[in-house]
Order: sequence, then C-alpha cells, then structure tokens
Amino acid sequence: MAINVVGSLALALLPHVGVVRRHSLLPVFLGTGILGGFTTMSGAALLSPGARPLHLMVFVATAVITLPLVRLAGRAVAPTEAADFAEEGGDE
Repeated sequence: MAINVVGSLALALLPHVGVVRRHSLLPVFLGTGILGGFTTMSGAALLSPGARPLHLMVFVATAVITLPLVRLAGRAVAPTEAADFAEEGGDE
C-alpha cells in the first residue's frame, strides 16, 4: 500500500518538474515506465488467492489515503512551476 501511495504522489508531482516537461520522452519513461512499473509490481503482490477481503481493504485504504495526498501535492507545488505548467496547457 505504501508503494502505491508513494508512486501516486510521485506521478502527481511529475508534470510539475520543469526538466520533465521539457523532454518529450522523459514523462513517458518516468511516468509510465518507472513509476507505472513500481506501482504495478506492488499491486501484483495482492494477486494471491484466498485473501480477497484484505485486498479490498488495501484498495480502499490506498484510494482514501492517495486521493487527498495527490490533491495536497498539487497545492504544494511552487507557484512559478504551477504557472509554467498551466501556461504550457498542462491543466487541460
């Protein structure tokens, strides 16, 4: 669960990093490749049969923790980075 929370937070902050936005392949490599693999592999650990109630609890807890955290992360971005992100059409 912690891996998914950290991965989601990193994915939320990724577009606000200027160097990532300036390269066309870097967001795909870091977001989909590295961070996507990071969170997918942690989710694959829940595929063991027989523990479905636990899996549902982990899924719900991850969503409850992650969604507000990602919202806060967006607000914690420096105003200049947020303005650059919006100016480049990132809020669409």
